[in-house]
Amino acid sequence: MMDISGDLRKHILNIQGRRIKRKLIVFESDDWGSERIPSKGALQNLENAGISLGSNPFNFLDSLETEDDLSALFDTLHSFRDRYGNHPSITANCVTANPDFEKIRESRFRAYFYESITRSYSRKKGCVNSLRIIQEGIKEGIFRPQFHGREHLSVCHWLKALQDGDPVLRE
Repeated sequence: MMDISGDLRKHILNIQGRRIKRKLIVFESDDWGSERIPSKGALQNLENAGISLGSNPFNFLDSLETEDDLSALFDTLHSFRDRYGNHPSITANCVTANPDFEKIRESRFRAYFYESITRSYSRKKGCVNSLRIIQEGIKEGIFRPQFHGREHLSVCHWLKALQDGDPVLRE
């Protein structure tokens, strides 16, 4: 059943907002800096272990931004301008840390450890200069990070599932 009252509430709240005649496009993207599946090799290992990842796009596309990814995005943004000469920008919802998988495993899943996004980028092939490229995008006004969380998981629930031996998460 449709939630008409919820939709109506949203519209009433938006009535008060500013009105403009021109059309705008907003580019906002989630989960920058989050490392879910670190590589195609890791994805293949999961599939070889018989773990069905289904059709969830996060299982296939959610990894750290490589230098090539960022360069391609920024080249695309640089290729367009609005009528005032401004390039489009992307608002990136960013995390600042990822689980330190090795330390968590070494603790036998009894404790949670995290690594800074700086460390995550520095240890992954193709990402060593990602942070520098992001900083250049910020200076140019084409990349606008906004805080999305320290890491992109519920630490308590995730750690509990690891402690309980969830085979998919353990793998």
